[in-house]
Amino acid sequence: MPVPVALVAGLHASARAAAVDRLLRRHPGAVAIHHDLRPIDAGRIQRMVRDVSGTLDRAEIRLAHGCMTCTVREDLLTDLLRRSSPPRWTGTRSSATASSTSSSPAPTWTATASSPCSTRA
Repeated sequence: MPVPVALVAGLHASARAAAVDRLLRRHPGAVAIHHDLRPIDAGRIQRMVRDVSGTLDRAEIRLAHGCMTCTVREDLLTDLLRRSSPPRWTGTRSSATASSTSSSPAPTWTATASSPCSTRA
């Protein structure tokens, strides 16, 4: 069974956090995966996973060949696939702290147990 994914993006941190909080309350069993891009100048980003009860996991991720977009995409896809097999959560919400880059860190993707991931920008 596919796990639904919602991407939450925006420049206003408080509005973005409020939207994710609402989604988590409305969808029991869902988790939010947040990538904080503020330490990007140090060659890393931070991932936080939480559910309605609070923080479940934190990790520091080194930039893949210096590219924030590739790092978030690769980390998010890997984490989503890991968390969906076997299914523990009923849904996933993803957000990222705004950065100065103009490229989108989150392409559209699809993945199910019967088909590999495919991405499109």
